[in-house]
Amino acid sequence: MSPIVKGGVALGIATIVISLIFGFTGMYKNASLGWVFQLAATVAEVSLLIWVLRQTAVTRGYGGQIVAALAFVIVAIPFILANGYLFSGVLFPDSMEFARQNAQDGMAARGMSEGDIETSMEQMSFAFTPIFSAIMGAIMTGVVGLVTGLIAAIWIRKKD
Repeated sequence: MSPIVKGGVALGIATIVISLIFGFTGMYKNASLGWVFQLAATVAEVSLLIWVLRQTAVTRGYGGQIVAALAFVIVAIPFILANGYLFSGVLFPDSMEFARQNAQDGMAARGMSEGDIETSMEQMSFAFTPIFSAIMGAIMTGVVGLVTGLIAAIWIRKKD
């Protein structure tokens, strides 16, 4: 199995494990701990992508390393999508209600009126669904992978 596939599968599994820890410990219920999941997932992705790029550096120049980074992300995305949907749609369906409540609390803390909060929440209702959560996870994985790949490939590549 190629390093790209190994790395992408490892990222998918790591994300699932991090999510399960986040879910079963109840951390998702605390808005102030949301950064913990993001940090852990980002560290896992960046670390694994750097490993992939080091493994493929012997045969790939800068452009090839960018392709490797994108392929890594493409391998991981089905895991990310499934994990995002299963987390908030099956295992922890109350997570969307906690997210909705945190958004309302944040708006109230900024001094928005009840009417404005209600209107905003109606307009944002699509954001509090398992599908949206899964898609945003996939998009963020893609963004982090591309940015990391663009930067890391400068140093980790076959020198021409």
